[in-house]
Amino acid sequence: MELAGRFEELVGELKTLPQNEAQTRLWIIDRVLKEILGYGVPEIVPEDTAAAGNRPDYTILPGTPHTWLLEAKAWGVSLSDVHASQATTYAYQNGHRWVVLTNGQEWRLYDSNVTGPEMAQRLAMEAKRGDPAALQSLLAALTRENVVCGGLEAVARRGRLRACLAAELQDPGGEVIKSVNKVVRKRIGLEQTSPDEVAEVIASLLCRTDRAASEQAAAPSTVSADSAQTATVAVSEPVHGLLTLAEAKKVCNKRHPETIALGDTPAAPVSTWKDVYARTIQWLDENGQHPIPVPWRPGPRWRVWLNTEPKLEDGTDMRAPVSITLQGKRIWLATHATPLQLVSLLIRLCAEVGVDPSRIRVSLR
Repeated sequence: MELAGRFEELVGELKTLPQNEAQTRLWIIDRVLKEILGYGVPEIVPEDTAAAGNRPDYTILPGTPHTWLLEAKAWGVSLSDVHASQATTYAYQNGHRWVVLTNGQEWRLYDSNVTGPEMAQRLAMEAKRGDPAALQSLLAALTRENVVCGGLEAVARRGRLRACLAAELQDPGGEVIKSVNKVVRKRIGLEQTSPDEVAEVIASLLCRTDRAASEQAAAPSTVSADSAQTATVAVSEPVHGLLTLAEAKKVCNKRHPETIALGDTPAAPVSTWKDVYARTIQWLDENGQHPIPVPWRPGPRWRVWLNTEPKLEDGTDMRAPVSITLQGKRIWLATHATPLQLVSLLIRLCAEVGVDPSRIRVSLR
């Protein structure tokens, strides 16, 4: 079984999820290090006092050229730049390059040798539970076998490259898409192609690749009767023509929304994916377990998509901004994106506020 699948099995064995950092370390992190990543007990030193006086939660492979540090947080604690700064400071002060920050369900690999004012510049890889392809890549990078053979740097470099290209290739206003569009427009029959069209096609190609990788990473070695039944339900036709966001994501670039049903509310008419995007965010604000962070960006390398003014993080104007009311305040949404991007953003935001994205359903025309 692949590493991501073994991780899900490990979590699935728990009768209850960890309630604090101690349980997260004992039930999740310790077992991942030993049972999935392949480190022996002497190679895992918890709360080792470092030379600079700091106390990393774990020192892995101590006293070797391959030592790396791990900073642990409780299962329910959201990882932040503050945590990342503390963790990379630990690594830098102890003379080590690599540090992992995790709450058991989200894992981030940082390079303390990279300097810069933003933690995003030090982030080499990240993965969350529920994204088996990304989790598979990150866990594979951290295995004892890969680390001791010096493979961590190459894997981290590919992770950085993937994240960079994923962001650039989905930004119609970015230099990469503009350059690709210039090349495409030289081809016969494509003289009128726009950057938006190029970004949309690339996004659909990336979606196919990610979906195939996720299916491969999540595939179990054996299929039980229960899992077979679950798989059958997952691919069955949606009731009354309503699709979940995950189902709509596969066809949204080719179809237009007609109605949207949010939670238990009756389906209401919509005409564009921007309508779906704005209405869903307002509903998440009212029904999420956690408040929507404003400004909001889906990840350290992403641009700001929600803000208190129609500006991006660098102060430039949003393209096609839409204003809504969240928490009694006027908030601006960046909507200059393909349907696939907007649906993907909603799925990410659902995870952040603690809402099952399957509660949001749309019918298409």
